[in-house]
Amino acid sequence: MAKDVEAGKLCAFLLYLFPIGLIWWLVDEKMKKNKFAKFHLKQSLVLLIVSIIIEVVVSIIPVLVW
Repeated sequence: MAKDVEAGKLCAFLLYLFPIGLIWWLVDEKMKKNKFAKFHLKQSLVLLIVSIIIEVVVSIIPVLVW
């Protein structure tokens, strides 16, 4: 597990900068097998989806209230 963490630190960080890390994760076969990077990929995707949902809801509220 410690080996996965060391190997995947940079990729895990870049996964939160969505397009850069995702492209690296898709291209690099070692990162696809890395459990640490895969965990952060899933987490960053959930954060992206939640932020999009929140943005849509917040943009609709002023229209409904007005």
